[in-house]
Amino acid sequence: MSKRYRPVPVVALLGGSLLLPACGSGEPDPVPSEPPSFFGSEAEANAARPPLSMIEARQPPDPPQLAAVPRTPRVEDVTVVSARQPPPPPNLSPMIDTPPTPQLPVPPDFEIGFDADGFGQWVPAPGNAVEGAAVSDGRRAAVRVRSSSPTAIPDPTDGIFVAVPAAIVDRYAGREIELTVRARVPEGTTPGTIEVAAIFTIGTEFNSGWQRFAPDTAFQSFRFRWTVPPSAPTLPNRIGIRAIPGGPEAAILVSVVSLGIVGEQ
Repeated sequence: MSKRYRPVPVVALLGGSLLLPACGSGEPDPVPSEPPSFFGSEAEANAARPPLSMIEARQPPDPPQLAAVPRTPRVEDVTVVSARQPPPPPNLSPMIDTPPTPQLPVPPDFEIGFDADGFGQWVPAPGNAVEGAAVSDGRRAAVRVRSSSPTAIPDPTDGIFVAVPAAIVDRYAGREIELTVRARVPEGTTPGTIEVAAIFTIGTEFNSGWQRFAPDTAFQSFRFRWTVPPSAPTLPNRIGIRAIPGGPEAAILVSVVSLGIVGEQ
């Protein structure tokens, strides 16, 4: 164990001689049991230390709870939010669904059926036939019209046709006219599998072409309108009827055909 030495200050000068403590005597200086302290002993130091309660009391208080201040949105925030909103609906005026004006029947100035007076006036073209059907539309007798040719050329002589008197056709120059055909399919025929075609010609001045329609199982009136050229009509003036497509079993029932001027009472 190493020896520890404590320095000792000079305490006196005697007789001009410096008196020093004896050194190297071989005995170590005693080691104090406690280190020197500026506060004295440990008990004194503990007594001088402030109590823990006093130390805690010196801690800064918690900051006060402040009420949250509402944040004013920035201009750019408002712009972004507004841009995401759906646009307001347009201020539209209510739409009124106006039904179309129905076309009133035109009083005929020429009407022909297939009774005793009219039957003989119809002329069947080759490949066409007019047969009695023993049925009526409720007021007029109907006939069975057969057409064997598969297609129709734009001429009334491709079906069964009837001549219109010149005195009547003269009134049609420059006028809107209406052709009405009342027809249905025979019993046992599925609607839509056969059509009725009608045509009206005035000499070489006017040709309506074949107007086609699909009749049902009950009699219906099918109407077509055209404006006749103002030139003087020439002969012949004809109305033609036929079934499309043609074939051995192609047949339609027709009761009456009429012509009239639109707007006349």
